[in-house]
Amino acid sequence: MESMKDNIVFKPLPDSHQKNEAGETIRRNVFLLDGEAVPGAPYAAATWYASTFIAPKEQHTHDYDEFLSFIGSDPEHPEELNATVKIKLIDEEFTITKSAIIFIPAGTRHTEFSTYDVKRPIMCFASCSTSDKYSQNLLDK
Repeated sequence: MESMKDNIVFKPLPDSHQKNEAGETIRRNVFLLDGEAVPGAPYAAATWYASTFIAPKEQHTHDYDEFLSFIGSDPEHPEELNATVKIKLIDEEFTITKSAIIFIPAGTRHTEFSTYDVKRPIMCFASCSTSDKYSQNLLDK
């Protein structure tokens, strides 16, 4: 029987701890799974967001389906995000205040997401359907 031990990944994302000027954590990456970590594996990453994070406003697309999950950290009320996430999909901006998952089909224009009013850390779990590496197709402004 083949061992699966190499399929358990403890690899953090590059630049895994971003802090603000006061030294407080903005976001901290937990792990990265991709074809480099485990040959044949799709891209998946988990990141804690502990305070406001303002993402670039430029839209981009992917050649693969993307899934973004936002999960609150209150075990008594897991549906509550205790933060606000904003993301633009095509031409519509969405505000998310509950734990949620977003399905972004391949080729869909969207921005990266930003976090605001973070009362408790939130987990973002990002993954894609087929690609073994995260990539963006930046769009002209």
